[in-house]
Amino acid sequence: MKKIMAILLCAALIASFTGCGKTDEGEVSQNAQEAENQGTENTDVANTEKEEETAKEDYKFAIIIPTSGNEYFQGEIDALQAVLDEYGYELNVISYDMDATKQVSSVENLITMGVDAALIFPMDKESVDTACKSAMDAGVKIISGGIALDNMNALYNTDQVEAGNTISGMGCDYIKETYGDNEVEVAMLVDTSNSNMATRSEAMKETLAKECPNALLVKEIEANDTESGMSAAENIIQGNPDVKVVICINDASALGVVEAYKAANVTEIAVFGSDGTAEGLKKISEGESLKGTIAFGAINLGEQLIKLAKGENVDELLSPPIIKITESNVAEYMAE
Repeated sequence: MKKIMAILLCAALIASFTGCGKTDEGEVSQNAQEAENQGTENTDVANTEKEEETAKEDYKFAIIIPTSGNEYFQGEIDALQAVLDEYGYELNVISYDMDATKQVSSVENLITMGVDAALIFPMDKESVDTACKSAMDAGVKIISGGIALDNMNALYNTDQVEAGNTISGMGCDYIKETYGDNEVEVAMLVDTSNSNMATRSEAMKETLAKECPNALLVKEIEANDTESGMSAAENIIQGNPDVKVVICINDASALGVVEAYKAANVTEIAVFGSDGTAEGLKKISEGESLKGTIAFGAINLGEQLIKLAKGENVDELLSPPIIKITESNVAEYMAE
């Protein structure tokens, strides 16, 4: 009897251990499955976050310019393209060809194009501000070049008074060095097509009158590109042959003046411009009649646009320093 009871007790003990073993194995299996499911969920979340991060990095940019035939604006395009290419970002280049209606539609199209941030060079505030508001309401970040708008994230603008003062200041220095206190006839090519150029033009005239009282301004003509600059110079050569200095609103018009005087075989002429274009610097370095220009120090607008697209803040005013370039230092800037 005792032997039978011992056998039954052993059987019961074995059964109890076996039962416990089955329960633990089930729990382990269940826990493993839960861990596997949790791991899958974590992987899915990580992949989703990665995809969202990648999508956010796929930014599109645009530059809207008034004309495609200007070396200054081409320089702005090239500078932006170089920066954005480093990141693999797309840059859309849009010219509104000095057409106010086309300018507005160009800004409105930024929304349908899916542009995240744009550099815009407006004709004037009134014609484009409403379109910029619509674009910003749709999430487009805007840097305005040259004209302060009610609807923009930042203003990229030169101190136009300082620019005008510096251009005419170079002309005055040349007159003093070359002609002393003798009276010298001067012509000026100005641009009043927008508020910035009008401000620069006015500063040019004021500085000439203030710093060079022996300079006699005998001709003032509207010109802002090479063709109009050449036409203006031909007019001056015919009507005012004693002009010795021509002070120009920009390099584009100044280059037209240089070519016109060269074609007329007039050598006693000094021309001054602005914008520090490659062709302008080349003419100065070659000892042509273009004697000086101003350039604008570097502001990395590409990086500024990228910051805006990412939701980061930038300075409200992006103003480049003004650099005076003459034959004495032109080589330094041509090498860059």
